[in-house]
Amino acid sequence: MASRTFLTVSDVDRIYPSFQNPSFDVDKHTVLASIGLIPMLWLCLFRERDLVEMEFQGDDGPIPAFAPLTTLEQGLSNLREVGPLLNETFAPEGGLTHHLTLFADYLAIQAGRYVTIGLSELEFLYVEGGLRTVLRAALRALDEQENVLTPLLTLSEVRLGRRFVTLAERRSAECAPEDRANYYNILGDHWIQRPPWDPPGPY
Repeated sequence: MASRTFLTVSDVDRIYPSFQNPSFDVDKHTVLASIGLIPMLWLCLFRERDLVEMEFQGDDGPIPAFAPLTTLEQGLSNLREVGPLLNETFAPEGGLTHHLTLFADYLAIQAGRYVTIGLSELEFLYVEGGLRTVLRAALRALDEQENVLTPLLTLSEVRLGRRFVTLAERRSAECAPEDRANYYNILGDHWIQRPPWDPPGPY
């Protein structure tokens, strides 16, 4: 299992909108993906109140699940709200205005009212209940707008001590692997759709 995470935008008002839902268009509504982590700006779409727990019925019995869920409109508002905090927190790395603008503009053109993160594969990288604990702490810190650094870095694996590169620098052949990794750990990567920060050419 690749331990992928997925950011989806759709009109389905629940977490894991694709589960047992043949009408869900994965290619259209899965707007970003990542492996082994939750990109930093995905987290900034949500607050602690958005963390939903529910139980699905599978062929072999109940399946407990949790994930954040909010409207796309509210998520973008949450994102913009923490922009100044992110710029202050990551001032030594050059701030995140560039990345936040790219991310917000990309999400704003998506078709769907609700945004959520698929986390089920990522849970296997944590002890039981560990991901839920760290995620709740991150969303609470974003709510309170303090002590955000540790939980955001824990979940996103963004590295400090390196200036966050711009899109033009990301596309340069001279972009260091560490800077390329940071870029995707901030924003996320493509799934089917290609976000504007993906380089041109074949996947």
